[in-house]
Amino acid sequence: MEHLVKGFPQPQPQPNNISAQARLRILDFPDPETLEANVSKSSSLARVDLVRRAAESPRQLSGSELDVLRQSYGFPELRARVAASETLEAVSAEHLQQVTEQLDAIGAPLYDEDEKKAIDNALEE
Repeated sequence: MEHLVKGFPQPQPQPNNISAQARLRILDFPDPETLEANVSKSSSLARVDLVRRAAESPRQLSGSELDVLRQSYGFPELRARVAASETLEAVSAEHLQQVTEQLDAIGAPLYDEDEKKAIDNALEE
């Protein structure tokens, strides 16, 4: 069965064809108002400046700034994502890695400049 799935081209979202709301849903981010409110509660920086700092020098971030980035700007469904990862890993670590890489490939063109790197850096800190 897996060889059949691999035979079909994987659809890739085109950032220009996706609405801002759809982009946030695909990336598992909250709505724009919640996103901005969560960043404002966690940092005196504007979101774009927080993302830039996290991408360039994550060690300069406060604990609350790191936390909001680690939680994808405070999306409350983090536990669901952790549970999904644990379920995939229960099948096998390789399966978890494959699914994660596929999801990353689909989402990569949807992140704002430095956003993915900022979140990854926050997770590493």
